[in-house]
Amino acid sequence: MLRPFQEFSTPRHILQDNQFDTSEQEILQEQEPIIPEIKIDHHIKTDSDVLIVIPQALDLVAQSLMAIGGKQVKHLSTISVRFPELDTQKRKQEKGSTDEEFDDEEQLYKSSASYYLAKQDEKAIKLYQIENGQGAKINFLTIPIFKSKLIYNLLSNTIFGGYNIKQLVTLGTGELNSNETINVLASSSEVLKKAITKAGLISQIPTFKPPHFITGPIGSIVSGSVFQGVDNLTFVAAAEGAFHLDLERVNNDSFIDLGTVLADYLKLDGGDHKFVKIVEQKLKYKKAGSADSSLYL
Repeated sequence: MLRPFQEFSTPRHILQDNQFDTSEQEILQEQEPIIPEIKIDHHIKTDSDVLIVIPQALDLVAQSLMAIGGKQVKHLSTISVRFPELDTQKRKQEKGSTDEEFDDEEQLYKSSASYYLAKQDEKAIKLYQIENGQGAKINFLTIPIFKSKLIYNLLSNTIFGGYNIKQLVTLGTGELNSNETINVLASSSEVLKKAITKAGLISQIPTFKPPHFITGPIGSIVSGSVFQGVDNLTFVAAAEGAFHLDLERVNNDSFIDLGTVLADYLKLDGGDHKFVKIVEQKLKYKKAGSADSSLYL
């Protein structure tokens, strides 16, 4: 009787759970989550008619809002994310010797590795304000990428607790159906009806539905708005890639359509399409910057 050389065929695919570098994964699994201190420093009054929350992937929209606001842009407040507990631990470690386990691969003590990973999440988020042609005050902020996804939920609680939000507009990313560049998601049918009345273009946008989903900071904000009872209108741009790492790539056409709808809904220009032109210009710079301009020697 002949036996095959291998009893089992070689698998064609290997499934792995690692979402990022193995050493980082091990450190985060071994260490208890370090809770950051999140504070809001109000520089001037932050009352507004609309608050727009933007993820890092759609920061081009925030840049366009800054550009159309020009010299009239106001810096209202700053949300700071810090880890004072880590600073205390680091000072203690620097004063004396440590008995903690040394990581040969990283050439750091475990606590030091955790310290530097968490330190990357110490960031400041600025809240800006512009006014549209009708005198309405529009606040907006961009949430950067954090390694610890727990921070998104904490930020959501801080935003709802620290600002008086009359109307919330969030910009998210997701995998949409083919040929769709943006979808709309409203916290209720009544909110959607009001939005359509205010901007007719919204009636032409498909509704965001399962099995599609929103993750990251906007997922936390949208969920928080439900618990807080705040009316929320979300515009979802078509994207693909590593959503779990907040490194998705947004469809370029989505930026244009998003700019068009926001200009109509927020009355950002007087019908001269100025805001959309700014978005197009920013997008042109973005494409040029992402092009391969390296020299081969």
